[in-house]
Amino acid sequence: MSRSVATMAWESTGAALMNSLRWLYGRLASGKSETVPATPRDVEVQVASLIRRSAAQAGVVGFSTGLGGIFTLPITLPANIAGVAALQIHMVQEIARKRGYDLRSEQVESLTFVCLTGNAALDILKDVGIAVGHKLTQQAVGQISGAALLRINQAVGFRLVTKGGTSGIVNLGKAVPFVGGLVGGTIDGISTAAVGNAAKALFPTVNRTERARDEQDDVIYGAAPPEQKVLTPPDAARD
Repeated sequence: MSRSVATMAWESTGAALMNSLRWLYGRLASGKSETVPATPRDVEVQVASLIRRSAAQAGVVGFSTGLGGIFTLPITLPANIAGVAALQIHMVQEIARKRGYDLRSEQVESLTFVCLTGNAALDILKDVGIAVGHKLTQQAVGQISGAALLRINQAVGFRLVTKGGTSGIVNLGKAVPFVGGLVGGTIDGISTAAVGNAAKALFPTVNRTERARDEQDDVIYGAAPPEQKVLTPPDAARD
């Protein structure tokens, strides 16, 4: 019985965390431009730069909030969690956007949360029966069912809560003044880089011609607004 109660407590905490992440996702996604660089090379250069910059920023957040150790932990820990989570979600959204994904998609939102688990991301998708690797294309992303999305979100919430004792959110090293800053900065920087690498794996570059066809057929990202026109490459327009 005690094990059942404990499991329910973890699940409840995970659900509350996911609600907070959904709110944060929506706030960060609002107003983002849908424009993407003209060439795949531009995309990859910007993605690599974004991951390095975000990891460095997360390291600064982790260092600054961990300097006081256990004496300031009750105040700085929530700030650390919120700050790093916002950085990581923004980074993943930008990677998805630059690679041609619609941030309004429920599938993109859920995969963004999967990315927050870093190195565990692929295992989570495998556990819910989603093929990972070359088979995880933009079309496969758009066809993830609602039931699968529910299982994904539950698994992510549980993973983010339970991993807190070993890395990322809570680590005993953060309780030591000054040393906590070094530990926190290192952990947050490394974990953010892992989140970025997961985003690169889960959001393959969308072919512009294929994306236009999918939007026209209302298959992958849902029906486009009636007034929205499918953009065609300049070369195609001249033909």
